[in-house]
Amino acid sequence: MSSWNDFNDAKSNSNLIPKGTLAKVRLTIRPGGFDDAAQGWTGGYATRGSTGAVYLNGEFTVTEGQYARRKIFTLIGLHSPKGPDWANMGRGLIRGILNSARGISDKDMSAEAQAARRIAGFADLDGIEFVARIDIGTDASGDDKNEIRSAVTPDHRDYAQIMGTAPLAAPSGAPGFRPCAVCLRPAQGFGFFNPNEPRPREHHWFCSMSCQTFFAARHRKGLTMQGMTEEEHLAVTVTMKRLAQLMEEIGWQTAFADLTEAQVRALIGESVEGFREAMSDIAKSNVQEIPF
Repeated sequence: MSSWNDFNDAKSNSNLIPKGTLAKVRLTIRPGGFDDAAQGWTGGYATRGSTGAVYLNGEFTVTEGQYARRKIFTLIGLHSPKGPDWANMGRGLIRGILNSARGISDKDMSAEAQAARRIAGFADLDGIEFVARIDIGTDASGDDKNEIRSAVTPDHRDYAQIMGTAPLAAPSGAPGFRPCAVCLRPAQGFGFFNPNEPRPREHHWFCSMSCQTFFAARHRKGLTMQGMTEEEHLAVTVTMKRLAQLMEEIGWQTAFADLTEAQVRALIGESVEGFREAMSDIAKSNVQEIPF
C-alpha cells in the first residue's frame, strides 16, 4: 500500500523544544491591568484571574540559536487563594531570573548580590534577558506545551557561552556595547571599515555576518545607511502589522493618555523588536557573498 494511503508508520511532528534545553530568552510581561500598591504590584503588569489568582502573564522569546524567535508562555504566580505555594514558586523563578540576568551566583549572599536581587517594580522585569532551562508541562486541554520553570545562573558551565558573556573572537577595538549598524541589535564583534579612508577609520559593527554582508554590499554600490533607506521603510511597514496585533489586545478605542505603563512599554518593546527582526530578515534575504 502506498505511504500516502497508510499513515500508521508516520512520525508525529512535535513542535516542542526538547525538555532541558538551555536558551537565552527575553521576558515580555503581557499587561493585565491589575494593581495592588500594598503588594508593590503597580504599573498594570499583574493579571487577576477569575479564581482570584494573581500572576504575571509571561511571554518568553528565545533570542538566538536553533530555536530563535520561538515563544514560550508561562504564568509567574504572585498570589493564589489556595495558599502560598504558587506565589513562592513565582518568587523563586524571579530570583533565578535576576541571578541569571545580572550574573549572580545563587550562593552569593554579599550586599551587592542582595541589592541586585531587588527590583523597583515589575517594569524592571519587562524586557529582561536571561538563560532559561526549558521544560514541558500541559495546557488547560491536557496537551503538552513548553514552559519556563527555572533560570540558569553563572554557576553552570554553559552559562557564559549562552548568555554571550564569553570572550568573542573579535578584532581589536570591537565594541563592549554598540548597536548593529543594520538591525540595531547588540553588536557581536562583526566589523567593517573602508580601507580607502585615511586613519583613523570609522568602524561599523554588526550582530551577525548577514548584517555585515548586507552593509558591505550597500557600501560597494555607494549606498549608505544614513536617513531612512528603502529597507527601513519596509521594516517599518512590517512592524506596523505587529503593533496592530497588540492594539487589538489593548483595544483601538483606548486613548493614549489612558494606557497603563505596562501597555506603553509593551508597545515600545514591540516596535523595537519588530523593527530589529524585520531588518535582520531583510539582511539575511539579501546575503549573496561573504565580504572578506
